[in-house]
Amino acid sequence: MAAPGSLDEALKGCIAIAHVASDVSFGHDPNEVITPTLALLQSVLESAAKTASIKRFVYTSSTGVLPLLDQKVHLTPSSWVSSTIVDKAWSEPYGPENKATIYCASKYLSEKACWDFVRDRKPHFELNVVVPNSHVGAFLHPKLVGSLNGIIWGMWIGDEFAVSVSHMIVGLNGLINLEDSGLLHLAALTQSDVSGERLLGIGEVFTHDDLIDVMAKIDPDRKLPPKMGKDCPVAHATVDMERSFELTRRMGKAKWTGVEESVRQLVDSMAPYI
Repeated sequence: MAAPGSLDEALKGCIAIAHVASDVSFGHDPNEVITPTLALLQSVLESAAKTASIKRFVYTSSTGVLPLLDQKVHLTPSSWVSSTIVDKAWSEPYGPENKATIYCASKYLSEKACWDFVRDRKPHFELNVVVPNSHVGAFLHPKLVGSLNGIIWGMWIGDEFAVSVSHMIVGLNGLINLEDSGLLHLAALTQSDVSGERLLGIGEVFTHDDLIDVMAKIDPDRKLPPKMGKDCPVAHATVDMERSFELTRRMGKAKWTGVEESVRQLVDSMAPYI
């Protein structure tokens, strides 16, 4: 799909695009993560610009482009992490300790590329961006086990890779249930007054240890990864979620789903496959 023009035929007659795909392999070579991620984005943007029927383009960013929740900051739709994250991602030697930074840099550069494209090229479509934190909820299919949802499932079943990265990736997060994220994307795609906006997706804040407690409540006999204890990060940030909550209410969801129910949805959805 990163090949120029590869999506031209597929987009004929479409009125909107939600670009949700990204490399979540947590690879530690930026050439294998950042470069192809940007190439794919550029291909989609170029094809969209050539397709007169496209009215909306929604890009799924990540809270990896925002300051961390353990910092004493107030996060708003205009918040950005420092651009030094890009330099850190490309710093040699490349190693596994840098994989989270590389992923965040790929999202930072991709979202910036979207805004730059609209500013410089002035395409006929409107751009909106959804900036979600941790997606958790029911899987559609067992082969679609990815991102943080996949890490949490891996922790549940004792997968060695998931357990090894759980402290780093699940340390401190703000949940967004997959259904709530879908509704936020749908609002960005369809609501006429949502134009040129960044919509934050940070719901209930939870830590690695909170997640272990939830899993233990769901299945008290399950063997789970150890807690971080005193090393567990603490949330200090505040987040302006007024606009996102207003839009999902408009789409029919009065209140976002929390951590415990989201993990239950995840576990229940996989039960038929194990």
